[in-house]
Amino acid sequence: MRKLISLLIAVLVGGVVGLVLTALPATAATNTIVSFTFDDGQATQYPTSNALAAHGMRGTYYINSGLVGSDSFYMTWPQIQQVAAAGHEIGGHTLTHTDLTTASSSTAQREVCDDRTNLQNQGFSPVVSFAYPYAASNSAAEQLVKSCGYSSARTVGDINSTTVCTGCPYAESIPPVNPYRVRTPEPSGSTVTLADLQRYVTNAETHGGGWVTLVFHGFCSTGCSGDSTNTAMFNSFLDWLQPRSSLGTQVKTVGDVMSGGTTPPPPPPAPGAPTTAISCNGSTCSTGWSRAPVSVGLQASPAGSTTKYTTDGTDPRTSSSATTYASPFTVSRTTTLWYSSSNADGVETPKSTIISIDSTGPTTAISCNGGVCNSTPYSTPVSVSLVAADEVGGSGVASTRYTVDGSDPTTSPTARPYTAAFPVSQTTTLRAFSTDVAGNVEPSKTQLVQVAAQPAPNGALTLTPTDDSYTAKGNPTATHGSETSLNVNSGTERRSYLQFNVAGIPAGATGVTATLRLYSQSGAPSTVSFPVSQVSTGWTESFLVWNNQPALGRTLSTRPGLTNGAYNAFDLSNLITGDGPVAVAITSTNSTQRFFSSKEATAAQRPQLVLSWTNPN
Repeated sequence: MRKLISLLIAVLVGGVVGLVLTALPATAATNTIVSFTFDDGQATQYPTSNALAAHGMRGTYYINSGLVGSDSFYMTWPQIQQVAAAGHEIGGHTLTHTDLTTASSSTAQREVCDDRTNLQNQGFSPVVSFAYPYAASNSAAEQLVKSCGYSSARTVGDINSTTVCTGCPYAESIPPVNPYRVRTPEPSGSTVTLADLQRYVTNAETHGGGWVTLVFHGFCSTGCSGDSTNTAMFNSFLDWLQPRSSLGTQVKTVGDVMSGGTTPPPPPPAPGAPTTAISCNGSTCSTGWSRAPVSVGLQASPAGSTTKYTTDGTDPRTSSSATTYASPFTVSRTTTLWYSSSNADGVETPKSTIISIDSTGPTTAISCNGGVCNSTPYSTPVSVSLVAADEVGGSGVASTRYTVDGSDPTTSPTARPYTAAFPVSQTTTLRAFSTDVAGNVEPSKTQLVQVAAQPAPNGALTLTPTDDSYTAKGNPTATHGSETSLNVNSGTERRSYLQFNVAGIPAGATGVTATLRLYSQSGAPSTVSFPVSQVSTGWTESFLVWNNQPALGRTLSTRPGLTNGAYNAFDLSNLITGDGPVAVAITSTNSTQRFFSSKEATAAQRPQLVLSWTNPN
């Protein structure tokens, strides 16, 4: 009878629990750990530090130390210091985002080991987590990362991502099968939804738990594209994830997962110790940049306490360089100020404030065809590049603007923002200037670019593709010919294919030029390359899939970077000499998906093959 009663109670309790769980977002999880990882040290990642901290979470930020503050795309060292001060982990990502599988052994070692040394010299400790640029790794890269002192290295992919790698496990094991190849779901980006991120977590929770490492790059508020994640969606995901701690789902940094520990919170102030408030120019200190020296004041409470401070990063309680505060003092360069007050009741735990000062404007270099501009006329159109740089440790370049009509770009309505190299086909007076994040404005520079008059081509033709599509390694039997976009990326690879029927070039034509123009729905820095390869013709977009795609032939050209929301040019002149069918494939050296408009898109964005030639005599 007692066993029967116990059984009935168990059944009733099980039924009640079942009813409660259906009201929860997922069934209870065991040993599910989520890690937030952020690649490249992009400036748009900076606000995520506070967003995570506000939810009691910590993330891992993989930094390219050689690119920090080099332009407005990247965080500055003071910003990264503030990220670390909030309890987040700082990891390595090579000096300059180098593909370790293609670099020489000496270059690869310098990129990995020197990057870690730079981070340690900035005061970050421990620096034990690494992420492969472009998610590219092999056994040699894994051994190198280990020899440089890292305890883990993260790649991208090989975890079930709903529609990609559907046969893969739902989470990485703890500890990982290979600590130097930590697997992840597909990275977040403009096409990843809130439901996708939630599903990555609940899939792990409902399949025995494990480690779900989420990968983020840029962040945006509107008009997101490429690998950028919508900030509002990210915050909604944090709101959703936070209460799941009651189900057993934890958030940890990569380093904490690998070490089995948890980053300890800052120690509380000693009982009875005084507290110190800091002010800058008589008001609250800003987290931004100042263009002039700052007057710093320290106010201890209760009155009568002694306050000491340092400007060299040492502990003001014990350092021989500590100064006893008497009155406001001036800080004229970027400084991490540490301060602490004491009285008979105790000594305050030191506090730190980063005071960021940049009083020098950036400088802009104007180059022609990759070098110094000639003082004599060019015989062909010139590719003009503008390269802006801020001082070492400065706030970073915010923007560069230029004019081609000789007007002053600092005030002219014809000034345009610089995004990529642009052609100059006639003699032009070019003027340009840059500003930095702190607001310093460079005096405009002037460059006369002389180009001899160019004869007009005898013939021209613009074609649209007869077929275009893309193939996906993760879905090898799917067709995509009816879609409005063409996708490319490495890793879980996607290739874009286009086929044209060239007709109209007269026999005997010379000087044939061919330019493939693709409208990009995604941006990409110049470190990401997009090779164009010749492939066989005869396929159709209705039947093209990964399993029957033409093999890649010779490389026709390679384009560095992409401009979002504009046509991007690829040179195919060495492919076309006359009439006939031609086909090409576009690939990418980066694991992040990029999107081009297909022939099914609106007319203003469809692919174009632009041809020109000189007619025979």
